Amino acid sequence: MKHIAEITNLAELKSAVRAQIEKECESGTSHDCAKRLSSGLKKALNEGVAGASEISGWRGKWFTEALETLVLTYTMNIYAAGRYRQQKEGAATRPWWRYVAVLDNVTRDSHRALHGKILRHDDPAWEAIYPPNGFNCRCRVATMTEDEAAGKVVENARIETINQCAGGDRAGNTLFWPGKRVCWVDTDGSEYYSEPAPGWAFNPGVTPIDFDWLFDQMFWWFEGAELQFSPPWASTSHHP
Repeated sequence: MKHIAEITNLAELKSAVRAQIEKECESGTSHDCAKRLSSGLKKALNEGVAGASEISGWRGKWFTEALETLVLTYTMNIYAAGRYRQQKEGAATRPWWRYVAVLDNVTRDSHRALHGKILRHDDPAWEAIYPPNGFNCRCRVATMTEDEAAGKVVENARIETINQCAGGDRAGNTLFWPGKRVCWVDTDGSEYYSEPAPGWAFNPGVTPIDFDWLFDQMFWWFEGAELQFSPPWASTSHHP
């Protein structure tokens, strides 16, 4: 496998990044992974690589920020899968789960709206909203005992399948893919909805994030190819 600073095309980049992430996760130092990968890529872009025709259109700062987003998002999904398994193992004593968002000036409105929602661990809504719920998502789930949740659960939820707008192709056509949303039913019968970002309506503890899918979402336009619209939760094969 080539060093990250020696890559000449996106296929080599995908292979190098994935191998490095797996190595970092095994050693428990993945939080520094994005910084090291980014530094190596910046060196490659600054020094230039002979014959690297596929990277001629890469733009240093934006491209390396996208790389950091890819690495952080993928590792967060790996950690979330482990947390989910641990929480399910403890569900007999802590059966209620609470959605926790980081509430600051960069929190997405859709994630802020989920903050504080409490549902049983086996509620189908977690199939769509167990975090991460998008690139660089910092949300998490906290567990609660029966006593801790008593009197705090005020809503029911159900899952609905919808068609989500997934942007457009190079010909200017609007593209859609199958998505999911959560319908919340308040005690007075009123309803409102939470809709994960296109492609993100899945639980990483049940459906492992597909690295190839994630990579393609970030870098497809650098290859001059059309984006393949296949959300990981709708796929029959996954690459954890």
